Amino acid sequence: MLSGKELAGRIDRLKELVERLDLDICVLFGRSAIRYFTGARTNVATSSVLAMDRSGSLVYVVPILDFRLMQGECWIAKRGEILPFPEDTPDYLVVLRRRLGNQDKVRRVGVDAQAATVAQLEMLRSLYPSLEVSAVDRDLLLLRAVKTPAEVDCLRCAARVADVAMQEALQLAKPGVTEREIAARAISVMLREGAEGPSFEPFVMSGSNSWLPRRYATTREIVPGELVIFDMGARYEGYCSDITRTFWLGELRGRARELFALADRAQQAALQAVRPGARLADVDGAARRVIREAGYGDFFPHLTGHGVGLDIHENPIVDQGAEGVLEPGMVLTIEPGVYVPEVGGARIEDMVLVTETGAEFLTHTPRMVPTGGDNW
Repeated sequence: MLSGKELAGRIDRLKELVERLDLDICVLFGRSAIRYFTGARTNVATSSVLAMDRSGSLVYVVPILDFRLMQGECWIAKRGEILPFPEDTPDYLVVLRRRLGNQDKVRRVGVDAQAATVAQLEMLRSLYPSLEVSAVDRDLLLLRAVKTPAEVDCLRCAARVADVAMQEALQLAKPGVTEREIAARAISVMLREGAEGPSFEPFVMSGSNSWLPRRYATTREIVPGELVIFDMGARYEGYCSDITRTFWLGELRGRARELFALADRAQQAALQAVRPGARLADVDGAARRVIREAGYGDFFPHLTGHGVGLDIHENPIVDQGAEGVLEPGMVLTIEPGVYVPEVGGARIEDMVLVTETGAEFLTHTPRMVPTGGDNW
């Protein structure tokens, strides 16, 4: 669990952000942003709001059913005010006006616009008719891009749980077992190992599902000799992990073997490029070059990697044309893949921590080797 000192430091940075952007109030609706500053976990079916004014006053608005728990467990109670609202009440933001200034004082409001709904933005405008809304999403993500040692510890735990779940779920794989059965085993193991749950819906994509690709598990049964992509991750203390392995049953032949080997080489090339100061576009280019030179450039349709934290996808983004460089403390995935119709799909993904000298693997599940004989 993150310390109050660490969380207080985040609030101090939020206040600096409010001052730098010349905001009267910053109002956050996004689940990950709120957890970043409060450390509080809430049910995914509920909503909450965190607001700070120019003076640094904090208001955390929570469903009334969570109110007593947050008063007793959330550190915000020592720094600001926690207020309840009845769930499913349309005007619950009225409490902000009573605590954070009247209509004459509030003009410029910062909002995590990608998380806010149209209804929430309209509610804010009804409270403050002269409102000027400024999106702060990019600024918040930049705050979260470099992880602290405490965050890295949480990410290590999330990666460890994902490794255990991946390896145990793969043991279930045999002819006749469905994609859903393998995904379900992974979820069960994650919960057993202390995760809050999966960091996203795990998916197993076999045969034609791997090259379409179909990013959810189906009732399709695993068949020997075909490529199977398994992508999953665990959430631990709010922090996500993300790992992909491509496997098969029995013997893998022809172009399918070639695709797996190509995905492996592309990932290794990108991993070797990960170091402090490396340009994001260059890391992407290292993987893309391997795939393009093998003649499969048109079959690599996605990014090479992405940051991981409280969100499964956050800064840095490793893709073509991406700006910026890697810094020590960043945690990201490296996951190039190839998807060829009527042949199959192959992707290998690992989480790595950017260190002072290079990169450290956080995921460790062994990858398969296309020997031509029984492999799993």
